[in-house]
Amino acid sequence: MKTKARKKKGQSVLERVKNVRIEIVEPVKISPVRPLSITIPGFSMETTEVGVSEICHNKAMYLRLSLRSDT
Repeated sequence: MKTKARKKKGQSVLERVKNVRIEIVEPVKISPVRPLSITIPGFSMETTEVGVSEICHNKAMYLRLSLRSDT
């Protein structure tokens, strides 16, 4: 992604970035792993899945967590 943002007079940062499009390809294969043991008050980890996604033609780790409310 090699684009340069040109500042137009009178535009805020939010107005300039609202039209940015990032190409994201979700992974086809997602592997379940043992749920992470992260302590979040009021929630417990139900499932954790990991895969490899593509963001602007660069590979990135894809992590999906499912939380369950303890209340």
